[in-house]
Amino acid sequence: MQYFEYLKDADPNLFKILSKDAEELSHIIGVIFSDAREVYVDGVRKYACVKCGNIHDRKFRANDCRYSDLGLKPYLCRGSCGLSSCKKGYSSKRLLNRHCEYDQVKKCGRCGRYQSKQNFARHTSLCQT
Repeated sequence: MQYFEYLKDADPNLFKILSKDAEELSHIIGVIFSDAREVYVDGVRKYACVKCGNIHDRKFRANDCRYSDLGLKPYLCRGSCGLSSCKKGYSSKRLLNRHCEYDQVKKCGRCGRYQSKQNFARHTSLCQT
């Protein structure tokens, strides 16, 4: 912090640039780590996403909305789906759980890769091996 104050006198232009960047970074960190705001709609407690302001009925849904808005994927598979090499990330626990449902995965008879049921038809039509 002492260097930052020295910079204010030594190089005012650089100080101005760094100050602006520090403010932006502080705002971003605040959004990432702040929890959903509690709001009341018609007397019913709801939760607002701190990024976009969308209203959700559950706090975790508002937090997941924030992750999605920011492009964050804090829910990592790490092989929970049965494939030890899987490192996919998701913005909500619901999406991770859907990914990990074992009965939702099928093995391609042509290439041997595993695909989710929802993508299996597209994969087989494009699979060349």
